[in-house]
Amino acid sequence: MAVGLSVFLGDLGASLAQTIESITVTARKKDESFIDVPVSLQVFSKLDINRYKASSLTEIAEMANQVMLMPAGSGAGAAFVVRGISSSTLDPGLNTSVSIDIDGMQISRGRIVREAMFDIESIEILKGPQALFFGKNNSAGVVSINSAGPGTEWEFIAKVFYEFEADEFIGEAIISGPINDKVGIRLAYQGSTAQGWMKNVSGPIENTFPSLALEPFDFPGAFNDRKGDYSQHIARLTLQLDPSDAFTATFKIMGSSMNMNGTQLTEVLHCLGDFPVTNGLVDPTGDCIINGVQSQGAIPQEIRENFDGLEDRPNGDGFASYDSLLATLDMSYTWNNYVLSSITGVHAYDWFRWDNFDGTTFNQLEGIQDETSTVFSQEVRLHSTYDNPFNFMFGMFYERIDRDSDNQGKIAAVGVNPDNGFSNNWAGFSTVKGKVFSVFGQLIWDVTEDLELAAGARWSKVEKSMFEGILYSHPLLAGLFLEPGQLIEADFDDNNVSPEATITWHVRDNFTVYGAYKSGYKAGGFSTQTIINSGTTPESVVYQEEKAKGGEIGFKSTLMDNRMRLNGTIYYYNFDGIQDSVFNAAIVNFSIINADARAKGFDLDMNFAATDRLMLRAQVGYNEAKYRSFTNAPCYGLQTVEEGCHVNETGLGGPGFVQDLTGRTRLLAPKWSGSVGASYDAPISNDISFGLSGELIFTDSYGTQAALNPVAFQGSTVKINVAVRVYSDDDRWEVALIGRNLTNELMIANSADKPGNAGDVFGQILRGRQIGIEAIFRY
Repeated sequence: MAVGLSVFLGDLGASLAQTIESITVTARKKDESFIDVPVSLQVFSKLDINRYKASSLTEIAEMANQVMLMPAGSGAGAAFVVRGISSSTLDPGLNTSVSIDIDGMQISRGRIVREAMFDIESIEILKGPQALFFGKNNSAGVVSINSAGPGTEWEFIAKVFYEFEADEFIGEAIISGPINDKVGIRLAYQGSTAQGWMKNVSGPIENTFPSLALEPFDFPGAFNDRKGDYSQHIARLTLQLDPSDAFTATFKIMGSSMNMNGTQLTEVLHCLGDFPVTNGLVDPTGDCIINGVQSQGAIPQEIRENFDGLEDRPNGDGFASYDSLLATLDMSYTWNNYVLSSITGVHAYDWFRWDNFDGTTFNQLEGIQDETSTVFSQEVRLHSTYDNPFNFMFGMFYERIDRDSDNQGKIAAVGVNPDNGFSNNWAGFSTVKGKVFSVFGQLIWDVTEDLELAAGARWSKVEKSMFEGILYSHPLLAGLFLEPGQLIEADFDDNNVSPEATITWHVRDNFTVYGAYKSGYKAGGFSTQTIINSGTTPESVVYQEEKAKGGEIGFKSTLMDNRMRLNGTIYYYNFDGIQDSVFNAAIVNFSIINADARAKGFDLDMNFAATDRLMLRAQVGYNEAKYRSFTNAPCYGLQTVEEGCHVNETGLGGPGFVQDLTGRTRLLAPKWSGSVGASYDAPISNDISFGLSGELIFTDSYGTQAALNPVAFQGSTVKINVAVRVYSDDDRWEVALIGRNLTNELMIANSADKPGNAGDVFGQILRGRQIGIEAIFRY
């Protein structure tokens, strides 16, 4: 036993030969050493990604400091947050302030959070504004994801993973290699399914309520006692052509199809009474705490059968589907002292969602959103590679956007529509079209061998148009909605110049100090909420652009004979016009308003090869993201005058009652965050090794809604991830036991005042504990 323990632990001081591997990044859209780039970023290899089976954007973000990528049940689909800066999740008309760049295609729609992330080579998370090198909508940051490409030898990889808490199965198959010396191919597929991780305890209830006389149907409860079940298929084909030393081309196409029983992974966080209430109906099966249990009833069959858009649904439970296609063509041609590159991208998706939005077993507030989107983009850039002090980069970017959204909903028990027999209260539609054109350039001056000055700017021209309206509404609610046949039409045109300047000093080969002035821009647009009411005007649906400017000072280093990587950044940025969505009680609708904020703080990260077997990791960040001006912020439910709620006397944006949140910390902006971790590997025989990894992740408390309701704050959390693996030294096979969030922290991604009862609050909950087994085979 003593011998076995000695083999397991090894001699921690026996060898210091292991070094930190060098990292190549593309933060400036060309291959550069990590230490040379004047950008605050964190880079994660496929080893980092696979350590704890990170297979979604939410799990990937957990590896980085001051970053959250979280799904939302409705609206924009997700909250992508860097350093406490993000756009609201409540309105589907909003793009994200953090772009997701997949193989060179920029995506600013939150729906992308629904796609599995698999067969990834590396991830670069760029923090702060990134307007110069990444086309648009990057006022807070960029998450750049690079999928794996063909290798120089043929390989076949098979992976199977089973997670016990959600009864989740993930299978993956990859075949890759060279067709000949000029063409390579890689085909990767992942299929996954889960029974669900959240319990749904909603049970059948007899309808004895006089207030529902027009709809005297019993409530069936939930047809599925688990929530979070899904099935997904996703495949990617990569073709890499290298016909000559001067020209390369890589084509990638990925298709994804997902179905799940709704997106409302919500719990009621706080109740005015002992149980959740909707329209005066008290839910006896619901509770008012975060415990991984919800009470979400299905819609009665009599209503479902006549609900426009639900005719083919087998039952009344929530349902969502997401089908997407992403294709990119990346080409590069080198001649003399120039490199000409082109990236063409197409991203299209079809999103359908039906859900219960009242948070109780009674299902009195339900709706459908059917959204299709197509984005085409083309970027061309030229940069010089002269062996002299001066070089340049110049490029152009074009994007075309087409998005249609149809919606049907029900907010009142008024019976079927006598005009058409439908049980839903209304049906609406919206269409948004847009074009973006930009020109950008940068001059680089190597003042000395160790000192670089660079300056550039991006000029953007944005044109958008929209129209929306109501197809029909119930006669008893006709005064609430826009008159059928009446169109709301609006245009948005804008120009912007976003400059950037950096200074980089290579103090030594392994130590770099840099300073940067940066700016960012996200265009304005249109609110496309599902309830288009009679008070809607073209002016009320337009929101303005979001801008950022500020700077950072940082350092990057490899120390102790290349065994330690240590990086740090201090930053200060002002944000003008952050796009927040609020509920306007005066016209029973959501609207988008702009607020001003400031983010300042620092972050540090370290990787240390303590021995040839032991790797240590640590990161810490402090961030103050506060409103500089937000005088027309919404009030939360039942907020009193003494608590700061007052009549909106200006009439400029926001709801009828507002509060002043100037100086308050923004939502989704924890002050402190960080993690510590270690990985230890040792042989247990001549050709088999053992690996142990652990991570402790801390996140400070944060608000979860724009109104900063004091009952809707997420407390500080500590998550623990652990992985134990046994593998062959020739990398042919591997078996691992993986635990994520072993402390079972149920974190709030976002929250809102629960419809149907003032004072109740519900929120989207992130997945809790995960424990699974993975087997990997390589040939």
